[in-house]
Amino acid sequence: IKKRNIPEFVKKVEDFLRIKKIGFQGLRIYNTYYFRLSKVVEKTDALVVRPYYDKPTLSLVIDDVGNKWHLLKKFADLNYKISFAVFPFEVFSRRSSRFLGEQNYLVLLHLPMEPIRYKENRMIKGMLKVNMGPAEMRKVLKKSLDNLFYIKGINNHVGSKFTSDRDAMEKFASVVKKLHLFFLDSMTSGKSVGWKVAFENGIPTAKRNVFIDNSLDSGKIKKMWLRAVEIARKRGKVIVIGHLHPQTVKEVLNEYPLLRVKGVIPVFVSDLLF
Repeated sequence: IKKRNIPEFVKKVEDFLRIKKIGFQGLRIYNTYYFRLSKVVEKTDALVVRPYYDKPTLSLVIDDVGNKWHLLKKFADLNYKISFAVFPFEVFSRRSSRFLGEQNYLVLLHLPMEPIRYKENRMIKGMLKVNMGPAEMRKVLKKSLDNLFYIKGINNHVGSKFTSDRDAMEKFASVVKKLHLFFLDSMTSGKSVGWKVAFENGIPTAKRNVFIDNSLDSGKIKKMWLRAVEIARKRGKVIVIGHLHPQTVKEVLNEYPLLRVKGVIPVFVSDLLF
């Protein structure tokens, strides 16, 4: 598409979507530009027609999948729009990712990234570090992806040092862009530039709003869940991260079915990318 023809093309696409009564909030056009309300905003190389919802939306991501198979099995045959982030190289990593994909859940690579401080301040298998070059990052990332099935995106495990380092994130983005995956910034640091760098490089991205289980007290998990629901109502959307803990699984299985009753639509995190 030649640049001078872009406005005409976008208008035709928007008219088609309206005729078909398909809601939309933005388009990403291959090898051209990112559009929002027909305005060229950012160069990209991906195509996304993001669904439009006339009610608040909540996306739940369950992190740290790969070990607790007995907990993961509780999500069998539920048909929930929950996204799961799976560690590579754990005992049940491959089984878990295959199970989740076959159950039609959205599967992410839960990618270890270097933290500022970490009680296991050691090299976790598959961890990206700020002193790596693009070639080494590509090698590490390929091994992690080859260990799993059905991967559609990536989010970071820890990574407060890595995601706050613009140079490291630029190198990471140059690798991920060629894989056609999205990046969810878990926001393990308030100084993270992860989602910003991803967006600047044309990678579909989003950032976490609420952690629901920093405390494993069931009452506090429920309180954080209800806070997330309230944020969705006020802002129109919210991205929530929890972990595969018994307490979290119990509260999710209790509260998730009630979302629509509360006027909130559950969606995959891929529906909230920008």
